[in-house]
Amino acid sequence: MKLYIIRHAIAMDREISIARGIAEENRPLTSVGKRKFIKSLRFLKKKIDKVDLLLTSPYIRAADTAKIFKNIFSVTSFEKEEGLKPGESIPALAKKIFSLKNKVVALVGHEPDLSRLASYLLTGKNDIVVEFKKGAIARIDINGDEAILKGLWN
Repeated sequence: MKLYIIRHAIAMDREISIARGIAEENRPLTSVGKRKFIKSLRFLKKKIDKVDLLLTSPYIRAADTAKIFKNIFSVTSFEKEEGLKPGESIPALAKKIFSLKNKVVALVGHEPDLSRLASYLLTGKNDIVVEFKKGAIARIDINGDEAILKGLWN
């Protein structure tokens, strides 16, 4: 299995969204964030063949990042995943991921949860060993119970 873990692109600053009365789950991407993410994806287009399943947090900034990804890559299936919301169970999400054998899967979510997820998959522990900047993408190959970091584009 190939797993791409994607942190949402640059979103509106939290303090600005609060001042404007925008709920945390509705905080949108910035135009700069969209442009930078598209530029990164065009670079990665040579490295990512296809994606069978794209799962995203239902929060607007993650869902919009996932839509950009979906428009650039060949994605067979696109779904919102509650387990990618901030603060959800990392072991439960990892269990779901391990059940998706023989697929190319991309996940779009939030920090620090994505760092925890990647670290958990790679080490089996909760200590963070990988950190995601906004718009970052990591590829982890999973074979049985073994997970190997194949690339991190921060």
